[in-house]
Amino acid sequence: MPVLSFPTLSAPSNKLLLEQRLKYIFQSKNFTQKTLSEVKFDENWGFYGDLSSRLNQLNLSLNASVDYLWASRGGYGVSDLLGKIELKNHENTIFIGFSDFTSLMSARYAECGGLSWHASMPGGAFWYDDELLDDFLLQLESSEPSGEVLIEENIEEPIKGKVYGGCFSVLTNLIGTPYFPKSLDKHILILEDIEEHPARLMRYWRQWENSGVLQGVSAVVFGRLVYKDPAYREYHDIFIQFLKKNSHVPIYTSNEIGHIHNNKPFLIGADAVLEENKLKFSAVL
Repeated sequence: MPVLSFPTLSAPSNKLLLEQRLKYIFQSKNFTQKTLSEVKFDENWGFYGDLSSRLNQLNLSLNASVDYLWASRGGYGVSDLLGKIELKNHENTIFIGFSDFTSLMSARYAECGGLSWHASMPGGAFWYDDELLDDFLLQLESSEPSGEVLIEENIEEPIKGKVYGGCFSVLTNLIGTPYFPKSLDKHILILEDIEEHPARLMRYWRQWENSGVLQGVSAVVFGRLVYKDPAYREYHDIFIQFLKKNSHVPIYTSNEIGHIHNNKPFLIGADAVLEENKLKFSAVL
């Protein structure tokens, strides 16, 4: 019976949504929940909770050897926790989350190669229809998790690699730190983001190129780069087309991943293959 915890490591959750969604998860499956103490939030600085209480939630989850540490939501502040815990001592606990939580998943992968699900969080704005959520919960019960993501382009020859990725801006800020992998050789990268000006996206990409971290990368898949401003969406297409034309790394896209409803889960650290119009991944726990 898998044990799950839902720590608050960045911004406060929508409590009503969190309660409703956790109720569905635990009614649907034979999961057990590790109860955590409340995180304190400063009324004047409510972007995220105080460091000591967030770190306490992280430690409680990891020291209890939960099977899945599922961040309650994203926001800001997870990078505060980097370097304050030995993640390699907890490689059997699988992390779940995305957005700001990307930094902790990357740090874990860099430190010990631990698996993490890039997936939506129950206390946040983006969630799942019941059918997709049920499919994901089945993967959490499996000792051989797998999945697939639709790719917009047709891939003529299969491309293999380890999966790594997450929020583009968060990962860019980790380049050059111990919390970013030393090598992405033979990796398939999956990158997505929200409300980042197209000019900043290009600046991020130049950082990846100029730092050399793209050396040996098998392919890059861009998920959704979400904008409220319709004008930015046009520049998004220009950005992707520019990369396809000028990058030495094959560039593909998927509309199923990102800060969106039904954000399709994928497994960081899994073995994967890009073929035809799909990314297929699998791992053995």
